[in-house]
Amino acid sequence: MSNEYKRLLVVSNSRTGSTNKLCIEAAADLKNSNNSSIITYSADSLTASAKDVMQADAVILGSSENFGYMSGAMKVFFENIYYDVIEEKRGMPFGVIIKAGTSGIGAYNGIIKITNALGWKEAIEPLLVVGCLTDLHLEQARLFGSTLAAGLEIGAY
Repeated sequence: MSNEYKRLLVVSNSRTGSTNKLCIEAAADLKNSNNSSIITYSADSLTASAKDVMQADAVILGSSENFGYMSGAMKVFFENIYYDVIEEKRGMPFGVIIKAGTSGIGAYNGIIKITNALGWKEAIEPLLVVGCLTDLHLEQARLFGSTLAAGLEIGAY
């Protein structure tokens, strides 16, 4: 393992708070660990900038499902950063967390279309949470974040 720190950006926005809770949990173990070479930082998808993305080695994208699609805030994020990062961040690993009322598939597919165009590489299966949040969902989010970070830490992507 390298002594160099890697930066994991968590981008999300949450009208009800559920999506942000999942994203906070995804980064919780990393922020509380003294042994990790991963630095996590978060940005609201309405205000996250290309600079935030340029500093990242990987990203977690957290979105609610709105009208069967990604949240408007996540779409704003992509619109704000797309052309500024498209060349420099090709191949960047990412993971997707969706908090959904139905299936979350439409939101996920919308995000994947844009990340494919950016040339980003999905590093982990998406976490799709349907319905009310439970302790199990929060545990799954912690495992999601730890798994993505472990791969980043050992240079798997």
